[in-house]
Amino acid sequence: MAKYAPEPRKYELMIVVSPTVGEEGLPAVIERVSGYVTDKGGAIESESHENPWGRRRLAYPIQNHQDAFYVLYYFTVEPRFIDELERDIRLEEIIIRHLIVRYDPMTERVIKPEKPGRAERQAAEQSDRPARAVRQPAAQTAVAEQPAPAESEPAETVASTEGQPAEEAQPDSEETEAK
Repeated sequence: MAKYAPEPRKYELMIVVSPTVGEEGLPAVIERVSGYVTDKGGAIESESHENPWGRRRLAYPIQNHQDAFYVLYYFTVEPRFIDELERDIRLEEIIIRHLIVRYDPMTERVIKPEKPGRAERQAAEQSDRPARAVRQPAAQTAVAEQPAPAESEPAETVASTEGQPAEEAQPDSEETEAK
């Protein structure tokens, strides 16, 4: 049975570099790690140490450091060289954390178009909708629905209908037609 060499796979590598390196020493560390990949027959596809990465605050202190430099690599290499690459990175004292994962295009982050802010959305909704009626408590609604007393009606009639519920205060249209 003949052995076959697996195809090179695409990987992601994130390294966290100690802040003691400084801005001027960071390119040397990036080149050294890139050299580890190319020595194994790999190819660096991209490397990012600026936006959105760069120098960032750590979630928790690592080796008494509060912040560090983040560098993200995308590279291809044969799977058999991953262990050797991890060993080389682990021996690098200036790198305080690292992680190598197989690249999965399904997890690639898609940048969505920016949505309007909350205030802008509400203003757009307000202009599209008709004005809403203001809610009133039921007691106020019943009083507001009663017609204003006419000057020809006696005051006693109006006073007697105010104490009754709104349904009883207004005569049904069937009763008025029957009379």
